Amino acid sequence: MSFNQCKVSVVIPVYNEVENISEISKQINEVFNDEDIDGEIIFSNDGSSNPMTLKTINQAILKYKNINTVELTRNYGQHKAILAGYEIAKGKYIVTMDSDLEQSPKDIAKLLKAIEDNDHDVVFANFVRKHGKIKNFFSKLYGFIENHLLDFPKDIYRSPFFIINKLTKDQLLKFSATSPNISVLISMITTRLGKIECEHNSRMYGETKYTIFKMFDLASCLFFDKSRVFQFCFFILFALTFSISSILFLLNKIQFNYIFSFFVLISFLFLGISIILEFLYRINKNLVQNSRGSVKSNDIK
Repeated sequence: MSFNQCKVSVVIPVYNEVENISEISKQINEVFNDEDIDGEIIFSNDGSSNPMTLKTINQAILKYKNINTVELTRNYGQHKAILAGYEIAKGKYIVTMDSDLEQSPKDIAKLLKAIEDNDHDVVFANFVRKHGKIKNFFSKLYGFIENHLLDFPKDIYRSPFFIINKLTKDQLLKFSATSPNISVLISMITTRLGKIECEHNSRMYGETKYTIFKMFDLASCLFFDKSRVFQFCFFILFALTFSISSILFLLNKIQFNYIFSFFVLISFLFLGISIILEFLYRINKNLVQNSRGSVKSNDIK
């Protein structure tokens, strides 16, 4: 399917999602109608192994004429799926959200108003309430680390529900990495960030696809993209421990014994970690492949 340029594209990455697809399609289109928004919905199917995912998407396409889809040949991960959706997005503004309805489609209008009324390139939805103490703790911890590494404003949390303008989308698509992290890419493109506050709902159907392994994989993308920061920290630790132990040895404060050997060993351990992190940074920087991954056509039957 092809669409002319519209006001808003809503990109939704999905992986083995079935129950929520028809409901989120319905709710988003209700928002488009109520707010008089010319919009489209793009489901980015991230190599789902459940055949019902594609079947349900196709049913939604047949029911609503403003839905499109992109099919990845395997599970590349959430951020690649989002970028694949950006490739075919026709909107002046692009909203990204999850498919589980924990983020309310009604807040799309609030995001649109915030980015239109202010000089922002990106506006994030910051949630005033979340469910699940464990997930809440790790989300806050990840957000804290991410904000400090990326120099995001302290009061803005990078949530998976956000809106960007077309210029920012086009800049994002110029990057090509094996494990892209959209937060990192946004921090490299712009500092004109905004936020709105909204409620965080309970998942309507099914179970979350965010297992502990997927959350670790998501966090590792940030780590490898910013591994040079950690590399610098470990190099500083090497310089400090080696310098202090050497100075103390020269001043006869410590002798050439197990204590001195221990300090030297620790300092070179820090150096080794620093070198490994630099190596990982260069691999991640130079291993380039198509930002969308492999995409196949979707013939609706």
